[in-house]
Amino acid sequence: MHATLRILMGATLGYIALIADVWLYGLLAVHSPFSLMWWARYPQLVSVSSAFLAALPLVLALGWVMSRLFARHTYYFALVAMLIAVAVAFSDAFLSPTGVLADLRETWPVFIPFLIGAPMVAMLMVNIRPARQ
Repeated sequence: MHATLRILMGATLGYIALIADVWLYGLLAVHSPFSLMWWARYPQLVSVSSAFLAALPLVLALGWVMSRLFARHTYYFALVAMLIAVAVAFSDAFLSPTGVLADLRETWPVFIPFLIGAPMVAMLMVNIRPARQ
């Protein structure tokens, strides 16, 4: 398969994972594993940790899929695919009157794990693979 098609497939999978992350984060907001006392005292910490808790399994799974999808230049292709997925997911921010930076400052716990984490997991999976064989 051509590299461009693989990158587009990785971007599509990344976009689907971002949508699933937002859905899981919404479920964690309703069915939180944190007590109400923690929500009252440390709302920002609980919110960010809930976002990372929702993103962790998806980032690991996406990194594993991308390590299988991109045999060469795994980190670069996975990073480009995730940049495309994040740009598509946050395309409304480019049209908002408040600006892109204001929207990205509020939603960084959603996209940073995918933008950095999935390519890193893919790179680690590729680097570990020869040691197992």
